Amino acid sequence: MILLRTFGLGRLPSEAGWLIPHPSRVIECEHLSCWVTYRDFRAPGRACNWKRQWFAGSLALSEDRLIAFQWRSRLFNTGVDDPRFSGLAITAEDQTLIVSLNASLYRDDWSGFLEYQFRTPEADRIVYLLRQLRRRSSLASF
Repeated sequence: MILLRTFGLGRLPSEAGWLIPHPSRVIECEHLSCWVTYRDFRAPGRACNWKRQWFAGSLALSEDRLIAFQWRSRLFNTGVDDPRFSGLAITAEDQTLIVSLNASLYRDDWSGFLEYQFRTPEADRIVYLLRQLRRRSSLASF
C-alpha cells in the first residue's frame, strides 16, 4: 500500500470527476491492491480456464452509482437504476470488496466469469450502502 501511494498508483483518474462529481461521492477509495480472477473466460484473442492478475485500483460510490478503475482504465460504471447492476454480486470478506459478474454483462463478445477483489477497510460499509441503494431503487420502481 505504501508503494502504491508513493508512486501514485491506483488513484482515481480525472474521468471520475465528471462521472461522479466530488460533492456527491459517498465513498472514495484510492491506492488499492486488487485482483481479478478469470474463470472459463473467452474473449476475442484471449481464453483461459483460470487466471488471476494483480493490479492497482480505485473505486468511488455515490448515491446512485458505483465506478471502479484498474490502473486508469474504467472497469465498470454502473448506476443502481441500470439493469446490469442486479447482475453484480457484491460481497465483503476480510476487508476485501468482492464484485463477481458474468463477463458478458458488459461486453457481448466475452463469456465466462470475472471476480474483482478490492482490498479496502471500507468494504463492509460499501456493501451496506449498496444494499440500501438497491432497496431504494427497487422501491422507486413500483
